[in-house]
Amino acid sequence: MILCNQLGISVSDFFGEREVSQTQTEDEENILKMYRNLPEDRKMALRTYLKMLNQYQEE
Repeated sequence: MILCNQLGISVSDFFGEREVSQTQTEDEENILKMYRNLPEDRKMALRTYLKMLNQYQEE
């Protein structure tokens, strides 16, 4: 974890995308690709929106 923080990467990036992609659906992979192409201000807006959606889940 310390090494990943110093390199500015996630633990999943450290172990390679092959391991991660095996657990992700195609939709999740597409969402991640789109997210990575967003400018930082839109990434922040999307994270805020997702947090709000998560707070107000229907039960």
